[in-house]
This record gives sequence, C-alpha cells and structure tokens, in this order.
Amino acid sequence: MPKKKEDTEIIENPIAEEESDFADELKEEPIEEIIEEAPLEETKEEPAPAEEAKAEAEPKVEEPKSYEYDDPNLEAIEFARAACLKSYRGMGKWTILPTVVMVAGIVLAWILPNYVWPDNSTLALGITIGIVAVILVLMIVLSVIKKRKTDARMKVYLNDFYTFTGQYVFDGTGITNLTGDIDSKLTKIEFEEAGLYKDLFNVGSRASLTFNYKGHKCGIADAAGQIKGAKALQTVFVGKFMRATNNYKGATLTIYLKGNDRALPPTDIDDIPVIIEDKTMVVRGEQGAKKAFTKKVKDAIKSFRMDETLVDMTVRIEEGKTFILFGYEDTLMILPMEKPFNPAPTQHYKADFRKALDLIDAIDGIKKSQKDEPVAEEEPKAEELKAEETVEEAKEATPEAVEEPKAEETPAIDEEHKA
Repeated sequence: MPKKKEDTEIIENPIAEEESDFADELKEEPIEEIIEEAPLEETKEEPAPAEEAKAEAEPKVEEPKSYEYDDPNLEAIEFARAACLKSYRGMGKWTILPTVVMVAGIVLAWILPNYVWPDNSTLALGITIGIVAVILVLMIVLSVIKKRKTDARMKVYLNDFYTFTGQYVFDGTGITNLTGDIDSKLTKIEFEEAGLYKDLFNVGSRASLTFNYKGHKCGIADAAGQIKGAKALQTVFVGKFMRATNNYKGATLTIYLKGNDRALPPTDIDDIPVIIEDKTMVVRGEQGAKKAFTKKVKDAIKSFRMDETLVDMTVRIEEGKTFILFGYEDTLMILPMEKPFNPAPTQHYKADFRKALDLIDAIDGIKKSQKDEPVAEEEPKAEELKAEETVEEAKEATPEAVEEPKAEETPAIDEEHKA
C-alpha cells in the first residue's frame, strides 16, 4: 500500500505496529525487523506515454470529505477517530517545544560561558557540556512522555473502534457469550489448524473473539499470516479468520472462492483432488468429501460476492470443525486515522458475517449417515404438468372409463449437474 508523505506519516505512525500485520501488499520487509520506517517521499515510476494519456482521460475519483452513517455505532467510530486525530495533533507541542529549547540551550551553552568566563576555557567548556547534557536528558524525558500519551490515546481509539464495530456487526445475529477484546490474540497453532498454508513463519492478530452460535463454539479474529521469502517476509493471508465446531463426519472438503489480482490463494491445497472448478470457485476433496457439498452448502457459498472489499475466501469443512477465511482489503483491515471513516467496508463485513452463520446452519444439515450427496427431485416439465391436468379432467368427467396412469419415477439428479 502506498505510504503517505511525511506529514501524513506522522499521523499514522502511532498505529504502525498495528497496521503492519494487516497490510497484505507483498512488500520487502527484513526478517529481523518486520516493521520498517516508511520513506519520507513516495517514489513512483514514470508512466509510459500511452499510460499517461490514459490517466489523463480517466477522471480522478476523490474521496468524500464526510460520510452518512445509518447506525449509531458507525457514527461513534467516526467520532472516536476524529477525537483521536485531534488529540494527536495537539501533541505537536511535545515535538516543537523540545526542539526550540534544545536549539536555544545549545546557543546559550556556547555563548554564555565564554562571555562570563572568557579567561577560563576549561570552566566554559565544562559548563557547555553540562548544559547540553541536561538538554539531552530533557529531550529523552519529553520523548518518553509523548510516546506514552500517544500509545494510551491510540489504545482508547483501537478499543472504541472494535467495540463499536462488534456491536454493529454482531447485533441481531443470535450469538451469545461473546468474549475477547483488542488485546486477545489468535495463536499460530490455532491458525495452522485450518491446514491451508504451509511453512508459516509468523501470525499476527488482534481482537480474537469467541462466542456461541446454536450450540457451536465459534471464534473470529483479524489475522495475517507470513512466510519467509528469500530475503524478506511475505504475506500469504490477511483478513478475518473464523472457525466453528460442527457435527460433520466424513472427508475434508475445501472450497476456494476466486478473487481479483489482489487475492492470496491458500498455499497448501494444490495436492488435493479437484471435485468441481468453474470461473468463480474451486472445490477440492478426497473421496467421499463431495457429500459435504450439498445444495444448501453450495447456495450458502454462492451467496458471497468477491469485490473490491472481499478479495477472496476459503472454506474448509472437516470432522468437528469449520474454517472460514475472509481475505479482506486494507479498507477494512486498517483503521482510518487521517481520513474520515468509510462505513462501506464494515457494512460489507456485517453482511458477510451473517452469510457465514447461514453457512454454519447449512453444514448442520449434512446427514451423518449419508454416503453420497443428497439428490434433488427434478421438477416436472410444463408438458408433463399439462398432461396430468388433462388426465385429471377426463377422470372427473368419466371416472369409470379413465384409469389414472402410474407416475414414472423421477430420475435422481446429481446436485452438481442440477446446479
């Protein structure tokens, strides 16, 4: 993601550590230190003549200066953001004042001793060094105070953001016993239980929440997975990591919903046999896994739409547990700071969360003893319906003369072909 210039960077810097885990751009980051300072100026490649002409032809879409919020929780998020930004800008005195004091002190430390004790250079030098040392200590103390105040203010904002987001997203869903906060973490072991990514080196997370839904123990967290590249860490997943218990018995089914060029497909599923593949999804599983891809499950999966917010998505259904990994864009995963809060990505997430609960319901419908996927009866054709109506009318007219024909059995249709 492009970094802001210096003035913007100062504003965004307090949450740099929080943001680094959730920026899904594959950028060069040293393994020893994941978070690195942003460049003061953004460097861009010069566009080719054709590209430059195209850029001029396309009108630039400016982000609105404000948004309409249809829910008090969304409005509260914007209020919290604006308050945090105002507070941070007010802390500018902690940077300007020490700088002025330091410059004045150095000048004073150089001139005053030589003016008062012009014949004693040793004493003048000692006093100069002493004044500079005091100023440096003062600078360090002020810097520590500023950092603590900034961290405390950002902690309040982060907590408010996730509290109001949770109240907005989870309201009316029927979930209970919601626990966790901004400091709750998803462990690397919990992430690896999904079995979708190999050679994971680091898993960053925040706001790992747990809850109950219709007897299922569930959880959802902001998460980012990284692997070791040749010279730097490489992001393989960023988004919402959701899990839920289930009563399913059978082979593991893995479904990947394809996305755009920003998508990050799972890295450890290529060896699993493909059951179905089309332009929107790939369904994988060993023998017997197809039974989990019922019509209800398929309909629930197809209700999700990949776009500029939900980049891609992976679902894994295995015995006892379901994993749903939403690959979200930075517009949802990175907290707004300088610009107004755009509610659209959060509204998208709210709709996706409800669809995920519908998917959990659909998985509950998979019969434990079923060896093959359920079959659906083929709807009778219009000609057959008309013929049946004709026979029924004739029977009513002459019931003794007309014998109702035996209905032929409707052939079973494979769910895959019916779809």
